[in-house]
Amino acid sequence: MGRREVFAPAARPVPAPRANDPDIPSRLAGEIRELINEGKLSPGQQLRQQDLARRFGISRVPVRETLSLLVAEAAVCHDPNRGFHVAPLSTCEARQLYRIRHLLETELLSTVR
Repeated sequence: MGRREVFAPAARPVPAPRANDPDIPSRLAGEIRELINEGKLSPGQQLRQQDLARRFGISRVPVRETLSLLVAEAAVCHDPNRGFHVAPLSTCEARQLYRIRHLLETELLSTVR
């Protein structure tokens, strides 16, 4: 049985990074943050360096730098024995999401009548 690919093909084209571009890690961090915010990467989902490198068409070195940036922002967690994972939502973040959802659904239902 083969290993399952973690990422589907990119929904939108990612600009091809130049080999000497020092800004690759920060641009890639923005792309990964966006995937997390859109729910395409779920809390707790493993982030494999090889899969990310293949998805974005770059080497694993800038991917490691990117993951370190995201760990510093607490968007990603790192366990030396398990690798990198999307950070779980805190209790406060979950409450905020449910509050926003409640407000939006209430507003939407009031317009349906």
